[in-house]
Amino acid sequence: MSLSLSAGEKSTRDIIQRAMRDELTRNVERLTLENLESPFYISYTIRDVKTMTVTATLGAVVRSEENRYRNHSVRVMVGSYSRTDENFLDFGGGSYRRTRLQNADALPLEDDYQGIRRALWIATDNVYKIASENYERKKAALQQQNLTQEAEALDDFSKVPTIQMTQPPRVLEMDRLGWEKYAIALSRIFRDYPDLYSSQVRVFIYQADVYFINNEDTETLQPLTLASVSVNASTQAVDGEPLNDHVLYYGLTPADLPSLSAMEDGIKALAEELVILRTAPTFDDSYMGPILLEGQAVAEFFAQRLFTGVNGLLSHRKPAVSDARSARYLSETSGRLLEENIDRRILSRDLSVKALPGKQTHRGKNLIGTTVVDGEGVRAPEEILLVENGMLKTLLHDRMPTPKIKTSNGHRRPIIATGLLASSALGPSVISVSTSQGKPVKEMKKKLLELAREEGLDYAIIVRKLACPISGIDLRMDPMAWLTAGGGSSRPTALTEPILVYRVSVEDGREEPVRSVKLGDVSLSTLRHLLGTSKEHFVYNTLVPAVGGLDVWYSYARRVSTQGVPASFIVPESLLLEELEVENAKHDFTPKMPVVSSPLAETN
Repeated sequence: MSLSLSAGEKSTRDIIQRAMRDELTRNVERLTLENLESPFYISYTIRDVKTMTVTATLGAVVRSEENRYRNHSVRVMVGSYSRTDENFLDFGGGSYRRTRLQNADALPLEDDYQGIRRALWIATDNVYKIASENYERKKAALQQQNLTQEAEALDDFSKVPTIQMTQPPRVLEMDRLGWEKYAIALSRIFRDYPDLYSSQVRVFIYQADVYFINNEDTETLQPLTLASVSVNASTQAVDGEPLNDHVLYYGLTPADLPSLSAMEDGIKALAEELVILRTAPTFDDSYMGPILLEGQAVAEFFAQRLFTGVNGLLSHRKPAVSDARSARYLSETSGRLLEENIDRRILSRDLSVKALPGKQTHRGKNLIGTTVVDGEGVRAPEEILLVENGMLKTLLHDRMPTPKIKTSNGHRRPIIATGLLASSALGPSVISVSTSQGKPVKEMKKKLLELAREEGLDYAIIVRKLACPISGIDLRMDPMAWLTAGGGSSRPTALTEPILVYRVSVEDGREEPVRSVKLGDVSLSTLRHLLGTSKEHFVYNTLVPAVGGLDVWYSYARRVSTQGVPASFIVPESLLLEELEVENAKHDFTPKMPVVSSPLAETN
């Protein structure tokens, strides 16, 4: 029987699925090395992707392209569910990277049955050889260590129900010429602001079919789409301090994006805010007191503090180590895990946090974090109660058991990325933060000033915008940091740079924008002492930086353009913190101002 299937005989979906099934079956039956164990688990992920990117600056297109590619991920585990080759920190390793970076396993763009099988065969062979090596090193290392009874009994990989699911494709219209006109119109707005030194409007549309299969008889096929318009601008304050701001719009489809006029209004507001910040006073005080977060800052607060890094509502398990050096590195780079506080209070008593993976819309707005089956083939429940009235109940989890959470709740989420590897990471889906004692938004500022007055302060602080880390994420870092510190953050409890901060007079409520502001760490104590939230809520669609893991590091190593995990947050419009430190953000380097003014200043 011929192994070849022509595109005319079968659809693209049929050919890819057939190739994945046949190659999986062949490797399950035959994959083995002399004196080494055969794999007990194999899974394949393939994404069939189309993208469109349009970038414009000051009314001129600087990049416009449509691309099509296929990326994939092969997972091979040696050992058993109780002890696998994964979750092992070994500075003496590294052959995995050398093998995986050969790029010989690229998938064909054509519906070539044999070519798809060949690419999967090469990747499977490479990953199996390294998994076998890692497993033997891990076994040898653990035999030389005194493990606790709990560690000995804890499985490395959980069993889950099998699932077969096929969803129809979600086809997006990629009207590149139409979006070029949008990008030109939006970027042209910055011509009226010569004091802004750089600006860019980027339109990005992503459409994929995601295929997953494993040897546990799970097989899924589902769409993955994203439409985004990202606007970035920068300038310098009068003293040379760099200033940056951004506006990010996300939707499942282009139809979910705001209208052209709404985006124009958003860009004008961004530009005017930056112009005001150029001459705003620097924050040169040391403040410890109540802080009011409003709008985007509230959503970013919850996203960054609770769903980025190793000490949030994402489960983590410290890896086994090969030697004392690895153990020392692990202790220095990983902090306390929030799992240790399950059944204890971590938030204000009136706050509850839920994951609603299956929720598709909220008040007519599509949610980009919606998920049915995750990247490990696990069906997510309709609702997961993470925090109830301040009490931590559970965490978002994948198939790696931890001391307190043994089974997955379907949150191995896809990373929107381009390149050779189909990446995934533990991350949020649709997150709802609710309160039982919400106050009207208009009363929150009044409450802030009352608290500041009681503490004898002359002013209070309002933060209306935090930098979104995905807008400028830097993957050039130590790979071990990705594995152990959830993205390599050395300060996993610190919020990103605040962009819009206001000093509010206690005497008359007058607001004054300030710059050079640094917010202190947000500890568990900070989270326990939230003084109030608004009863009004809003939806915030965003991309969350991927938490550390092999796929994240290899995405960078293989020159993959990583965007992030699509997530949706339904959060209060304002949030009052009892106490947070605010201080001057010291700059080690302040560039000089341009010698000659912008030509835009002379032509306007």
